[in-house]
Amino acid sequence: MHSNKIKLVDEIIEERTDECEQKGIIWYFHPQTLEAIKERYKKYNPEIISADVPKDERVPLVKAFLKDPKRKLLIASINVMNTSLTCTECKYEVYLEKTYNYIVYSQSRGRIYRPSQDEVTRTYGIRYDNSIDNLQELNLNTKGETLNSLFNQKYISEGIWKKLFSLQKNQTI
Repeated sequence: MHSNKIKLVDEIIEERTDECEQKGIIWYFHPQTLEAIKERYKKYNPEIISADVPKDERVPLVKAFLKDPKRKLLIASINVMNTSLTCTECKYEVYLEKTYNYIVYSQSRGRIYRPSQDEVTRTYGIRYDNSIDNLQELNLNTKGETLNSLFNQKYISEGIWKKLFSLQKNQTI
């Protein structure tokens, strides 16, 4: 994978895992993304939780990862590991890719932090300007209402379509 996003992920992992010795999660959406990053981060001995891992094996694999001090990185599908697992041993998470589904995203955010926890956790979201990454972020920030309101319209103008695919950070439709 050759992109500026992955270079940022490299920097985050270097700081959080190499320098601060913290465990972390990289969230991905697309299976090809997983294939691109597995080799790149193999030195961290990552645990990988994907749709290929049978449901009954996921929790034991994550628990073993969390207990093993030599294993520092969990690479997880946002669609597969967004619920039922507490990973408070991980102190950071990186969203290499997200989803448009607010519930799935919100649930994934709850994996590394619990209300009674007193340790600081960090969440990194990486997105390009002039891309649909910002539409996705806007939709998640409005709990899915941005896309709901767009798709409930009878007509979406050409100008709105252009804007959707070239949003800047913190811009609205």
